[in-house]
Amino acid sequence: MNADYEVAVDWAADGTFTAAGDDVTARVFDRGTPLTAQYGREQARAFAPLAGGRGQFELNNFSRDYLPDNTASPLAGKVRPGREVRIRATYGGVTYGLMRGVVDDIELLPAIEQRSVQVSVLDGLSRLRRVQVSTPLYQGLRTGQAVGLLLDAAGWPAGRRDLDVGGTVMPWWWADGTDAFTALQAILDAEGPGSLAAVDIDGRLVFRDRHHRLVRARSTTVQATWRSTGIEPCYSAPASYQAGWADIVNDVTYPVAVRVPSGQMATVWQMTGPRSLVDGETIALTAQSGDPFFGAVPPVAGVDFQLVSGAVTTALSRTSGQSVTVLVTAVGGPVQLDGMAVRAYPVPVQTTVEVHAEDPSSIAEVGRQSWPSDRAPTLASLPDATAIADVILAGRARRQPTMTVTFRGGVPARLRQQLARDLSDRVRVIDGGTGLDADCWVERIEHSVSGADHVTAFGVERIPAQPAGVLVLGDTIRGKLGTGRLGTTGLDDPAAVFIVGAGVLGANLLGH
Repeated sequence: MNADYEVAVDWAADGTFTAAGDDVTARVFDRGTPLTAQYGREQARAFAPLAGGRGQFELNNFSRDYLPDNTASPLAGKVRPGREVRIRATYGGVTYGLMRGVVDDIELLPAIEQRSVQVSVLDGLSRLRRVQVSTPLYQGLRTGQAVGLLLDAAGWPAGRRDLDVGGTVMPWWWADGTDAFTALQAILDAEGPGSLAAVDIDGRLVFRDRHHRLVRARSTTVQATWRSTGIEPCYSAPASYQAGWADIVNDVTYPVAVRVPSGQMATVWQMTGPRSLVDGETIALTAQSGDPFFGAVPPVAGVDFQLVSGAVTTALSRTSGQSVTVLVTAVGGPVQLDGMAVRAYPVPVQTTVEVHAEDPSSIAEVGRQSWPSDRAPTLASLPDATAIADVILAGRARRQPTMTVTFRGGVPARLRQQLARDLSDRVRVIDGGTGLDADCWVERIEHSVSGADHVTAFGVERIPAQPAGVLVLGDTIRGKLGTGRLGTTGLDDPAAVFIVGAGVLGANLLGH
């Protein structure tokens, strides 16, 4: 009736969890402190921002193996942050992943009654907050391509990625002087609500576009029915319900900048004043522009700077982006130069178009509630940004309740749900206390394991549905003019929406 759990740390950083001392399971579960792992969105809502995964566990340290200054420890020099962590459970012959991440911090608890260490774990998504990135400028990328380039810039292994192509085309994409997590959130905002980024049990960064819940079986087909009472699997206390009134969005307004490349090379950065270099010295100058640019050329003496004496070579770290590093090297003796500039083809904002969509009936019912400006799809093309506004209204102009339901291991049907469910899984929730009986998507998961006690809290949100009687082209019953009606703009039905390569012309609707 209980699972077998495994907590392993790759102390040697050799890419395996099989070296002596890597399996720390026994040292975790004799402490009594729960092992925790949580991941998903910040809130149990499909439109909520990213939230990286995190976990924690306590290790018995009576052996003093985990003291960083104990040179006699078999793990001497290896107990440090950055070591990979894998948390798994095996039940019924099937092994399930609970979390994959790296050690973030190790806190010693030296009191004689404790003699333990507290280990905090972050998944790779959370650790992107600490990685500053700066990239070249790219044109006409799909969001999935941009995620790949962002991961390249952040040093994420190429073999640890599972990326959708993406539904949005971004006319221009670059990152400059920002952390990789923030840059990733901007790409997801350009992709639109419903898109997702997470880290799976194999340590791969998974990117899912805004259409993934229309085409993946785990999202289109109910994977389980959860009840408050009656037929298993039944969830336990505590269970919480949020009606969703405060999360209604009935007004979407944001600017979309339309950038057009200049047809002429121009100065995108310059500095004034003299500089002196000794023979062989190289200085690195950061050239920061107000707009992105491409086609930058190394500075030329007499054009971009004045060479007072000596000779130099110049080079650029790259030729596009919003900033480059100018490398100036003195050759053949000391150098005196005055000023410095970089020329390139700038890509300025030609015009700004305001995208606006609203739901008058929702505004009349609850008042105007606007989409936050910091979540605007500023990188998206104008057509995509317009479609995203429709998607937001379709999903949020009417309240969508959320629930947090708790399962406790010990009953096989419940434990299987705790181990097998994942983000974006479709489940039916029947709750006697609130009257909710609806299909929902899993948006957030939190595990807590202490000995034989496994508690899992799932954050789920009701799935918006098209009204009844929507016109379906080619359907002999629902396809008759005068008997069917147009559906909610921006809200797609997986059973009816047309999908290139899978849909049937005349039988499916066009969607967003």
